[in-house]
Amino acid sequence: MRYPGHLSSYGINYGDRENDLKKIYQGTPDADSLLQKYKIEYIVATPEEEYYLSQSNLKLNYDYLKKFPVIAEVGKYKLYKVKS
Repeated sequence: MRYPGHLSSYGINYGDRENDLKKIYQGTPDADSLLQKYKIEYIVATPEEEYYLSQSNLKLNYDYLKKFPVIAEVGKYKLYKVKS
């Protein structure tokens, strides 16, 4: 999603999406259904996502992400494949 203001400039109400994105990165019980809802094929985990979550006192749940294969990795940057 990145910067929510970008979505807002296109008239997209980003509030629900932003909350759902946080749930996915936290690996909440409904994270899998949210991945399906938004038809997400890949998840990017970088220091930027960690920082984004930390602004809400949340943490990126790497244990949840372990269930997805890493298809690219450079330093602290990982790309996970959600759909096969």
